[in-house]
Amino acid sequence: MDETMEPDPTEGARRRLLAQINSHAVDRSGLEARHGRVWDAVELARDFEVLGFAAPFAVVRRRNDQKLGSLLFQHHPRLFMPHPVLCRMVGDLPRFSRRNLSLDAA
Repeated sequence: MDETMEPDPTEGARRRLLAQINSHAVDRSGLEARHGRVWDAVELARDFEVLGFAAPFAVVRRRNDQKLGSLLFQHHPRLFMPHPVLCRMVGDLPRFSRRNLSLDAA
């Protein structure tokens, strides 16, 4: 049985976004001014179960109501936040949208 993985169509766009985020890393107060709520790793573990990573995104399940969604993150300082364009809302929790991400690749 061939278990080769298919190419990820979002990889190029995610790599460009990751490079952009990390080359312009912002401290917590700056991210809070831009995005509202921001989580560090301890707060993230308290509020969410992390289901997976596809940098710069983390797929999460919120602990208090089990809603699924995704958060954007930067590496240093490691902070997680919603993104108003690349994450779409599901209830009040942002969720990653491949369609929106693929537009960034154009």
